[in-house]
Amino acid sequence: MKTLLKDAWIVDGTGEPGRKGSVVISADRIIDIVEQEPEGFLGKVVDCEGKILSPGFIDVHSHNDWFADRDEPMAYYQPFVEQGIVTECTGNCGFSAMGYEQGQNVSDAMSGYKKDGRDFADLDRWFEFMDRTMPSNQAALLAHGTLRYSLVGKSTKPLDKEQMEKMKWVVRESLAQGACGVSMGLEYAPGMYAPYEELLEVARIVKEYDSILTLHTRALGKISGVYPVVEGGRPHNLIALDEAVRLGRDSGCKIHYSHASFSGKGTFDTNEEMLATIDRANEEGIDTSFDIYSLPAGMSFITYPMPDWYQALSESERYEKENLERFKKEFYEREKVNQYGFDLIVITNDRVKGCKGKSVTEIAKMWGMEPFDAYIKLVQVTKGEQRILQRTFVDDSTVEPQSKHPKCLFMTDAWFEPGCIQNYNVYGCFPHLLELSRDGRGPGLEECIAKMTGNSARRFKIPQRGFIKSGMYADICVFDLEKIQAHWDRKPDGFEQVFMNGIHVIENGDTYTERLGRAGRAVRVINIK
Repeated sequence: MKTLLKDAWIVDGTGEPGRKGSVVISADRIIDIVEQEPEGFLGKVVDCEGKILSPGFIDVHSHNDWFADRDEPMAYYQPFVEQGIVTECTGNCGFSAMGYEQGQNVSDAMSGYKKDGRDFADLDRWFEFMDRTMPSNQAALLAHGTLRYSLVGKSTKPLDKEQMEKMKWVVRESLAQGACGVSMGLEYAPGMYAPYEELLEVARIVKEYDSILTLHTRALGKISGVYPVVEGGRPHNLIALDEAVRLGRDSGCKIHYSHASFSGKGTFDTNEEMLATIDRANEEGIDTSFDIYSLPAGMSFITYPMPDWYQALSESERYEKENLERFKKEFYEREKVNQYGFDLIVITNDRVKGCKGKSVTEIAKMWGMEPFDAYIKLVQVTKGEQRILQRTFVDDSTVEPQSKHPKCLFMTDAWFEPGCIQNYNVYGCFPHLLELSRDGRGPGLEECIAKMTGNSARRFKIPQRGFIKSGMYADICVFDLEKIQAHWDRKPDGFEQVFMNGIHVIENGDTYTERLGRAGRAVRVINIK
């Protein structure tokens, strides 16, 4: 049966001005875009008068690969679809549920999320499993950290020649099978231990396939545990960005800076120089882009505040007095500059009784101990697997200028956890970006939607999605811009219709999970060496 989306204001994902018109869908495709309703149309008619019709949104930085093989995956995907997101680029920050050395199913150890034993070493197997079984279209980055872990665990040593050859083989095989790029997580073990030469070898393969390298860089704060503190020196988050640019310069590959956020408000004043660094890279011919989320929280592991030297210690060495004192001293020195402290680190679940929703500072008071000691106790009790919500990594003062930058794309960097305090971006990330656009504080509407759709599709080579054009997959979002309102803890207002591959998954504001359950497709990228 055909569907006519009638009398909408079409913003097609190209960045060009919107226009009045109607869109005809048949099966899973857009088959026509017309100015007036076709005479004698036989099919379903959806009145879109006064509404914006755009391509379904693309989240270029998702972690939802970790939840794809759950017996009941709907809860993990529904909040994203309800903010207009129909396609996700997964495998970010150097971590993924797929793509590693054969026979080394390391996803449990890497993520802390217990899976059912399915082995997705091979991306072909991942894509076959994903297709038409999920409530989301999913593309996949090959994750350097997961691959490295499958070869050497969390070893701090460089790969030997045989291990390096195995890594290069898996990278090539994954790109040939349709990965949309390679991700690195250099602020996390084991990615933090990879020497530059190893990163460059991988980047050169990315260049061979005309793909993209995404980087969670080594530092997001003005000072960190990674680089020496030099009075008046370049902030550490910018030194880390410089390394990403250097990889692009030395390899020739396209670079994408993941989540241009900041470890505390004390680092917000580096935003202008961060954007200038990206401008200079592009002027030099280094093809560099970046992505942002819009609401002031990030999710991570409780080990996030640990410097690399501390994470490299054995379990027993970590709790030796000398090492604890050094870590404590460094943390409080960073807190003064970055304005990122234990009051901003919130425990998300009931893993430790009575701690859900409380900051480490609040827990310390409850336990009658110093915040640092409470933090260490939380690490010990949860074996480093506790999830934390980190407040104030961005706010509108950083998001507004970033969102207007021509190299900026939009994403959530969020995932849903049952029974937990959620990352605000699970529900409100893309709606808030639309609010900023509507209120004149972000990019204009056409540019805003292009950053959510067409620009993202082009950058990550996502085929046949991201645009309202005849022949494209019918991924479509219809919303009332004036009614758009982001909420931090529930579905947003204003989204009226969402189609995924022609399936009407949100109709008149209501989500039909029985339609959504198998609406998604695997998204393979064509990478030709």
